[in-house]
Amino acid sequence: MTDRVSILNATTTAAAGLKSSSGRLDCQLILANILNRSRTWLIAHSDELLSHSQYTEYLAHLKQLKRGAPVAYILGQQEFWSLPFRVSDAVLIPRPETELLVEEVLALHPAHPIEVADLGTGTGAIAISLALEKPEDTVYAIDNSIAAIRIAAGNRAELGATNVRLCASSWLAAFAPASLDLIVSNPPYIAACDPHLPALKFEPTQALVSGPDGLDDIRLLVTQGLVHLKPGGRIAIEHGFDQQPRIVDLMLEAGYRNIVGIEDLSGQPRLILAERP
Repeated sequence: MTDRVSILNATTTAAAGLKSSSGRLDCQLILANILNRSRTWLIAHSDELLSHSQYTEYLAHLKQLKRGAPVAYILGQQEFWSLPFRVSDAVLIPRPETELLVEEVLALHPAHPIEVADLGTGTGAIAISLALEKPEDTVYAIDNSIAAIRIAAGNRAELGATNVRLCASSWLAAFAPASLDLIVSNPPYIAACDPHLPALKFEPTQALVSGPDGLDDIRLLVTQGLVHLKPGGRIAIEHGFDQQPRIVDLMLEAGYRNIVGIEDLSGQPRLILAERP
């Protein structure tokens, strides 16, 4: 490469070739990661020239972006609860809307230490966020994917969440009855025939899809919660926008009490909270 490219030209030219409203932002985030700088620095130093190796790496990442790969997978990192979490294509990318689950769980937290299980932990984002907010608790980060457990273990170490215990298990199979104060989960809840699935092709299907109506895993959680929660223990589940009425019915049939549906900031039903009698 004889003519070196400036930061401004690299991001502007690349963004113009992307069919995305966030194209420019995505390009800036990728380049900021390569340069180990903030996006603010990038904008303030837009006339800086890239080295040949920097530009070559940038072009390689752009190829991934043009194929539809999420920026978080390209960067290997996603922020959640103002914390940097390592990600890979073995785990779901933590979504900002899932922070509502952490907020609601913290709001109902009792004054004493508790035993918490985060089911389907993936990156460990929920478990680690809760553990750092409540260091006196014991938080179990549970997943049946060994690859996910490895990712969560790395995040636990990097973020210093020493009160997180990792567990490879199919949901609560490894736990004794009436042993938990709180179960929290963002489980798979997409129907197998959902038309939005192609847009999620880079993320692990087993962490997304749950049977013909998207509720297979939630049914298991509702059933297992009654067995593994202590009397008066709580369960908090994230779900799809149209699933709340059916989950409320499942919980009523199972015998839960104090069932509460929570909407997200856009007014969409997002969470179910309930108590074991």
